Amino acid sequence: MIASRFPKTPTSPQFPARPRRDGFTLVEILVVILVIAILASLITAVIGNSLNSAREAATQATITKLHRLLEERRQSIARDDLRTETRIVRSSLPGLASNDVAKIVALKEVMRVQLPQRIDDLRGADRLFGTKDDSPVLKKLQQLNPSGAGSFSTNPPTFPPTHDAETTSSELLYVALTMGTELGGGSTAIEFSSSEAVDTDGDGLMELVDGWGRPLRFYRWPTSLVLATPTSAADTRPVELLISGGNAQLWSSDPDDPLGRFRLWLIGPNVSNHPRVLNWFHAPATYHIPMIVSAGQDGELGLEEPIDVARLGVWARLYDEDTDSDGQLDSGEDRNSNGVLDNLLQDSTKRIVLADNITNRNIAIGN
Repeated sequence: MIASRFPKTPTSPQFPARPRRDGFTLVEILVVILVIAILASLITAVIGNSLNSAREAATQATITKLHRLLEERRQSIARDDLRTETRIVRSSLPGLASNDVAKIVALKEVMRVQLPQRIDDLRGADRLFGTKDDSPVLKKLQQLNPSGAGSFSTNPPTFPPTHDAETTSSELLYVALTMGTELGGGSTAIEFSSSEAVDTDGDGLMELVDGWGRPLRFYRWPTSLVLATPTSAADTRPVELLISGGNAQLWSSDPDDPLGRFRLWLIGPNVSNHPRVLNWFHAPATYHIPMIVSAGQDGELGLEEPIDVARLGVWARLYDEDTDSDGQLDSGEDRNSNGVLDNLLQDSTKRIVLADNITNRNIAIGN
């Protein structure tokens, strides 16, 4: 046998086979979970922002509709011959010897009964229910839902049992602006979708809501955005957040009364404290224009409700829980149940809640 000329190649040592891995390590799983969580949070934030942007746009669209109807109604009232209303106020209210002043008061009275924000606004100049100068809105309410809202036929009228007070101005505004020619005004027909007009409190009456489904508020004379009380110093910062385009000269003037005649009547002897005058009008010599308000994304209105009738000039007053003005949160003062004394009148830093409010006066509305 012939031996091989080539040396034998040494064989490699045999190592045991590495065990096969069928899963992931705990560290790998945790990394994957972390990545998924980050992606989910980013997607949630994007979707949330998109939804809020859509709700804000929907709110602006609804408020724009309302603004156009509101302006049409106001212009119609301003064009009306108010001789009958002037005679009524002269016979119902004190101190109206001057016909010029009586005309201004009559205009304000017609604005009040045709654009009510609280149930007392349904009374006429005689401040009684069940008389011929009752608000036409009251008469419409009596027809709308005679079974569920039959209490509007009582004296005084009341809302149905399930009524939520926060919806009051919204419900009244809806009725007022959808009456059309029944009030002798314009004939513009604007329909509201099922997402814009909703009966959120189940009282049988529709209220106008924003894109978040919360009731809008209506303030006919928001003078307290300039003057916290009729005798306080002007503070224009709140009004500048909610009503755009004003200036110091504008805020200190009543657009219905540039010569100050209404003011002189209102502060006159036997007038200012008269029961048919006190709490029925706004602060004199102060700017006002009807304002429709959404609380915005945060849901915090930052204003007293439109039904607040504590004193003259409360309209759109900044939210204030400090009833006794002692600077402390006392029993019964925490109305929003957040454990904090909220006083936007004294603490301007808390007015940040107004920043996302949407109104017909701080959005761009085309003609």
